[in-house]
Amino acid sequence: MERYRKSPPSGTITLEYIDRRRIYVMNTDINFYEHDLDVYEHLLNQLKNDLLAHHYPQIYYCNAGTFLNKERFLKQEFISDRIFVFVDDHFPEKDIQVIENGMYACIYLDDFHQEIRLCKTSS
Repeated sequence: MERYRKSPPSGTITLEYIDRRRIYVMNTDINFYEHDLDVYEHLLNQLKNDLLAHHYPQIYYCNAGTFLNKERFLKQEFISDRIFVFVDDHFPEKDIQVIENGMYACIYLDDFHQEIRLCKTSS
């Protein structure tokens, strides 16, 4: 909650160092950028059901996100067909992926519909 309260104003683009993170990923056949928040909520529900089907604690469900990989971003191809949750060291190793530490471009927005427009004007 504190991180959210201290976030920069909407529209701010930053370069930030982010520590190594572990994630549980679910592939989808839906590009979430082609839809509205209702579809994103549907994907979140699918992810929650996937976690439960694998008997993973529901606590992980609270910190979800989607992928837009660097190559697609640079080509201005807004395709995101993977949804994930951050996990801790107690999560089974066989089912995780690692996002290495490093410098990451971050965009702070308070409106889902601004993401593509802002990414296109800032690249």
